[in-house]
Amino acid sequence: MQSQRLRPAAQREERYLIGNGTTSPRDRGTAHYLGPALSILFGLPQDRIDIEVTVADQAEVALHFGAHKRIFLEKLGAPPLQ
Repeated sequence: MQSQRLRPAAQREERYLIGNGTTSPRDRGTAHYLGPALSILFGLPQDRIDIEVTVADQAEVALHFGAHKRIFLEKLGAPPLQ
């Protein structure tokens, strides 16, 4: 039984682009399997879901994660990281 929210989405003719970030180049191959699985889950034709996989360097991810962690800690009022 489809959800009341998903039913109108399935009736529209829109295409959906799902972006996925990873640090492993091997994860690009999973998009081939993930697209059909998500289309079944959402009750959409398989040709209406596109998955874009972006591979980033682990050092770049660690740099950005550190910045996000610092901002989050500032919002919580915690002392800054040393």
